[in-house]
Amino acid sequence: MLASLLFPYDDDAKDLIEGWLSELEAEVCIVRYRVGGDSYIQIANWLIHQKIDKASKSKIPEFDESSRILASPREVSSGDQGSDQGSDQGIKQTPQPPKGGEDEIVDDKSPGALTFKAWIRNLKARSETPIPPDDPIYRYCDEVGIPSEFLAYHWHEFKQKFMLVSKRQRDWRSHFRNSVRGNWLHVWSMPNGSEIRLTTVGEQARRAIEAAQSREAEEPREAA
Repeated sequence: MLASLLFPYDDDAKDLIEGWLSELEAEVCIVRYRVGGDSYIQIANWLIHQKIDKASKSKIPEFDESSRILASPREVSSGDQGSDQGSDQGIKQTPQPPKGGEDEIVDDKSPGALTFKAWIRNLKARSETPIPPDDPIYRYCDEVGIPSEFLAYHWHEFKQKFMLVSKRQRDWRSHFRNSVRGNWLHVWSMPNGSEIRLTTVGEQARRAIEAAQSREAEEPREAA
């Protein structure tokens, strides 16, 4: 139920949401508990970060330690070494997996979660692209009016954010889709429902990609 409400376009969300909630709980971002047979989620430190004027008493039962839901432990993979990030171009032709990486290849079809770097390395070994042309995120972007180049800028920022961290995911493609739908990286904005446009983050990503493309175009002439 929760998966279908939050991610209506993501067919695999129902199979992955338990892992996502467990990760949030492990980071003490949420607390899950059950009262009277019903399950609830409490966002940690909500009142510290949110100001509510004229707040009324909640109709949801309060959390206490005896009502906590104990999450199942998640299995993780040990493969987290990788290579450099490579270049950024249009998503449907790219992103291409980065060069290098001589460590043992971990099968990301196993139950274990992978770092982003390990996932990219595994894709390269199988000659797969991170976001294939038939990925449902393209349909979503078409439906809501997100231009393909904006999606490429988002991928650039997503890769920059996760390539060098130890965060692990069971499904990085699904994580990317969710980041696009939520505009987690603030690459674009639609102020007051107006036409979509790049934010400062998005403009910086555009310039970074263009600069990388210019350097690549100049390399053959320099080598000659």
